[in-house]
Amino acid sequence: KKDDTFTLIYTSGTTGNPKGVILTHRNVMYNVDTIPLIVDLDQDDYWLSVLPTWHIFERAAEYMAISSGGCTVYSSVKTFAEDLQYY
Repeated sequence: KKDDTFTLIYTSGTTGNPKGVILTHRNVMYNVDTIPLIVDLDQDDYWLSVLPTWHIFERAAEYMAISSGGCTVYSSVKTFAEDLQYY
């Protein structure tokens, strides 16, 4: 259902104590439905991950890669420059 919990993301506690934030299916699907209207995406695309996997924008990028049939590539500090050129 649209308002059911899809995932929990934990904040860093920048303005207070860390806490879990609920994202619903509606929250996630808004990004999945809206971003392709702005960015042309397809199954030939590679998404080079530059943020921690727990970051909200990284989660959105991962969901977009999955929904478009693309691929998320996880890099490291040591190989990032090479990965950026390769992908």
